[in-house]
Amino acid sequence: MLSTLRCRERPRKHRLERIIVGHDLSSGGATALESALVLARRCDATIRLIHVIEAHHHALHVSQPKSRQSKIEEKVTKSGADLEEIVESRTDCRRRINYEVRVGNPFFELILAACAWRADLIVVGAPDRQLFHLLGSTAERLVRKSFVPVLVSRKPLNQIAQRFLVPTDFSLGARRAAEVGINLADSFGGRIFFFHAFDPTPWYSYPCDEDTRGLITLPELTVDDVEGD
Repeated sequence: MLSTLRCRERPRKHRLERIIVGHDLSSGGATALESALVLARRCDATIRLIHVIEAHHHALHVSQPKSRQSKIEEKVTKSGADLEEIVESRTDCRRRINYEVRVGNPFFELILAACAWRADLIVVGAPDRQLFHLLGSTAERLVRKSFVPVLVSRKPLNQIAQRFLVPTDFSLGARRAAEVGINLADSFGGRIFFFHAFDPTPWYSYPCDEDTRGLITLPELTVDDVEGD
């Protein structure tokens, strides 16, 4: 059963003002930026591109610290130039975007950046399809650990998005997710579809052995059994 809510009838609680985009200078980062720009235009928000250079990639230079530091500085300069080029290419929205290059663990640095900038949302691209492995990825760790909502974008967000699906299990976390979904849909003048999956497994979980299995009659679920959910 689906219930819907027309979000244009509900006043918005929290305005989306600051969006962090984790940009890896690849197609995943470009997709994340496109989705963030759709939201920024809708909500009049500002975007900060964050590119993180993983220092451990330069571990081979540990015996030569000056050389290692020089390599990192070169990479920071190059990445900064790449991000500036991306910003300059967006002639329609340059005023909305700034950028920053950090050195460290991408997952950790994105969370630090979000806290320091008091971001309302972090947007990252989904793992590459050919190398798809969500568990352990930066996106998966952000979803589990971030203090702010995270949007993992496999393809750019539709500029005229009208329907938003919000699964719920009635927990506190689901309630918070619903609030984010409602505010997001409100920005688009769209509709929310709430979805709850009722798991009947506990109704059919009877302890039994080989001698009693054939004697058990399974109860039939009625409307009253699921009406509460």
